[in-house]
Amino acid sequence: MTDDGTGPDDDEDLDDGIEEGGDAADVADDAEDETDDDEDDGEDEDGDLREEEAVMGGHGVGSFQNADAQAWVAELVESDGADLVEAALDDVTEGDPDALIGATEAAVAIAAAEVVAAARGKPRKDIPEPVRSWTKAKHLAHHYDLGRRARLAVERVLTDSELAEAWDETEDAEAWRADVAALLARLVKDPG
Repeated sequence: MTDDGTGPDDDEDLDDGIEEGGDAADVADDAEDETDDDEDDGEDEDGDLREEEAVMGGHGVGSFQNADAQAWVAELVESDGADLVEAALDDVTEGDPDALIGATEAAVAIAAAEVVAAARGKPRKDIPEPVRSWTKAKHLAHHYDLGRRARLAVERVLTDSELAEAWDETEDAEAWRADVAALLARLVKDPG
């Protein structure tokens, strides 16, 4: 917290705490507490939540730069197996194909797909260290079907989600779509 009462960027706090080996759940809780004290409360002049921030979590375009993904990561690093990854992907791929996927489910599915990409040896450059460590320790690469399910989930998020619709209304839409497309490319099965 600075002298003027404003806090540093919540994403930086979470990333720094995770990279320093801190407990992801504690770091996420601290970041959430600081959010309550921030000068910008996410409301417009009438006191209503800005719709895009409510849907997207008000953070960056990266797969782990939103509150939903950060909360999911805190659960993931405490888990013993692939159940959370599978559930996140299933929430997006096994529902009503005509239904719009909620923003939370979409953000969590993107984070889960990042875990699958990392398990297949293709992590994003800025993957949080606890996710990298968890992925290496759990040996998810032998879960062959996860790659296919992750690709399907990411494709569905891009075409049928509240998250994609919300990003499309922002000036960062192209950057978000490029980040998700890069994830999709990392999930593509290697030729040969």
